[in-house]
Order: sequence, then C-alpha cells, then structure tokens
Amino acid sequence: MIALDTPHSAKVWLVPCTAWTDAVDTDTQTTRVIVDDWLEYIFEDSNVAGQQLVIASQFRSLWKRLVNLRLKMAAKARSVSFGQRVSE
Repeated sequence: MIALDTPHSAKVWLVPCTAWTDAVDTDTQTTRVIVDDWLEYIFEDSNVAGQQLVIASQFRSLWKRLVNLRLKMAAKARSVSFGQRVSE
C-alpha cells in the first residue's frame, strides 16, 4: 500500500485516481481514504477529505458524460460517412 500523507500530494492525486477506480473505501471519520485496496490517502481534517471526495465524484461524473458524448459524436460521424457516395 502506498501512503500519501502530505496534504499537497493527497489533493493532487485523489481526484484523478478516483476517476478511474473500481473502489473507494473510507474509515468512519473519513480521514483515511483507500482507493482500489492499495492506494491510501491520510487526511488530518475529515472535512477536507469529504470535499476532495465530492470533487472526485463530480469529476468522475463529468468525465463519464464527456466520454459518452464523444462516443455519440464518433458514431454519428461514422454513420454519415458510410452513407455518402465517393465520387470517382
């Protein structure tokens, strides 16, 4: 397990790490956050940890919407290009 117990490193890495994670676990005070059973974040203030988790959740939701939008755009572009005739 890797422990990132400095405030700067925790804030920098928590949001990106939780965007592509399968599991996020916390203790009852939300001072320890464990991502995918191997990456541990330690916070002195549970409010800061809670704020970071909310930001991470919002980031993950936004990322998912952007990926879905991009996939829809790519599918639409493909269907248009397949339907067009190629002039010789």
